[in-house]
Amino acid sequence: MKKMKLSKIFKSSYAKRVIAVMMALMMLLLASCTTTPPEKNPDDSQNQSNVSSEPVSDDTTEDLSSDDSNSVSPYDGIITADANTKSNTERTDAYEIKPVIDGSNLATNYKGYAEKERNKLRDEILNTPNTEEFYELKGRIYYVSTKGNDANDGLSPKTPIQTLEAIESLNLEPGDAVLFERGCLWRMLENFPVRRGITYGSYGEGRKPMFYGSPKNFAQEIWKPSKKKNVWQISYMYAYPGQVIFNQGEEHGYRKLTIGAVEKNTDFYVDESIATLYIYCDRGNPAEVWDSIEVGGAVGATMGTGTQNVIFDNLAFRYASGIFGNYNNNNWTVTNCESGYVGGGRFQGGTGRAGNAITTYCGGENLYWCHNWVYQTFDSAYSPQGHAGKNRFNYHDIYICDNLLEFNNCDIETWEGGKEENGGPSDFYNYYMDNNICRFTSLGWGTRPDDGGIRGIDGVHYGNFVADQITGPVSFSNNIIDCPGRMIYKFDIGNKATYDAWKRENNVYYIKQSLRTTEQLTAQFCWLKESTLVSKHVAKTKQQTLDAFKEFEPDATVYWYK
Repeated sequence: MKKMKLSKIFKSSYAKRVIAVMMALMMLLLASCTTTPPEKNPDDSQNQSNVSSEPVSDDTTEDLSSDDSNSVSPYDGIITADANTKSNTERTDAYEIKPVIDGSNLATNYKGYAEKERNKLRDEILNTPNTEEFYELKGRIYYVSTKGNDANDGLSPKTPIQTLEAIESLNLEPGDAVLFERGCLWRMLENFPVRRGITYGSYGEGRKPMFYGSPKNFAQEIWKPSKKKNVWQISYMYAYPGQVIFNQGEEHGYRKLTIGAVEKNTDFYVDESIATLYIYCDRGNPAEVWDSIEVGGAVGATMGTGTQNVIFDNLAFRYASGIFGNYNNNNWTVTNCESGYVGGGRFQGGTGRAGNAITTYCGGENLYWCHNWVYQTFDSAYSPQGHAGKNRFNYHDIYICDNLLEFNNCDIETWEGGKEENGGPSDFYNYYMDNNICRFTSLGWGTRPDDGGIRGIDGVHYGNFVADQITGPVSFSNNIIDCPGRMIYKFDIGNKATYDAWKRENNVYYIKQSLRTTEQLTAQFCWLKESTLVSKHVAKTKQQTLDAFKEFEPDATVYWYK
């Protein structure tokens, strides 16, 4: 377990530092195990999110490190680890701010028309019983708790291990389970490797066990003024950040590509050459303005090539890059989970930004992704996607059902892209996207045009099906779509037979025109006759909206509001 500096725990005000040092010294002298720092009073200033509409500056990067050589805190003491157990004597989440139950809509407070249905489904997902009540666990069960100790065997709730790193050293076999205690919070500094045949779930009482892709709460750090007015800086030596979220969603940071473009509140920039994070704040020191500053990087739960037969149940991920299956990952399940503020991290070292909450890449069979709450993803909530070289991967028996999807750039992304010279396209059959509630699509933080990133994935359902790629049932039915911000379908369809094979029935749409950021309802998604592809449906009035739905989804129930 890494040692923790006191400056990483206590606030930067002088009085709180003195109290912190006194408490730390008492702890060391008296060999006390746990000390809880005083809670920070919320700032009384009004939260605001000022959006920069100016283009990214071409200014060259400059070193804005402060000239104050005496700015290092004299209170850089450490909390020692137990040398005998090699495990931190403090509970790892002892100084965490309790996660809010619902951080999905704090910044906008939008009101939709399916609030009752939404709240019912969200409460059902959040209050599901533990994993052992849903799945038959036949192998050994290992327990993990922030109150545990890595010297324990982990084989009972009374002897849990503590850290994510300790899980990697377990001799796990297919059929085993790793259960995390509810009410605990772990921070992932790097990707969490998933093992074949393992169930990852919950035990205990309280809210779901949480996993943050943010390395720490940076509101508990010491920020220094930089050379640029209203721009504050801090050392940052972690994965390149894709997002900065303030007060668990009350405000969202805007990523900038140069320091010259950091000009408005919550703008942020990272200079990797000097490992420094900059944030614009004209309201004072960020540590005094916000209770929490979470900086999410590209870390998450990842499955290597061929990893199969995995279950994720009753887990909560925030400020991370989601759950990722990479090449030939079949028979894996995600149920009763929460995933919020996902993605935005740098993709393959370039300027593009990746981030789906749950993804299978290059094939997937027997996938069951149901009864989850996914919100505020940079790209898509769910995405079966990808084709690699001449390897032909299929997408069979996929169930994306009974989910609550909110404020995602796209709710369901489906594309494959296989060409005849590369073995031909993959087949899609038994692909069901039913009974979901999709709300405020393309209206979250991941859809903003001035956030230093590359987008283009917009709409409730995005992607392509090439000619005759649907070889069995594909369904998008019995869903509620509440206040979509952009298109319903942004989809390339190969031919009319493929279009007709896609079942769309009994969906209910609430269209609020004032929230829409485009007049398009579809893009490249309709045949009026065999030789005619209607590239888009445009509507800005009630009658135009109803007429468009009669063409591309005549069975839909549509409500229109100004």
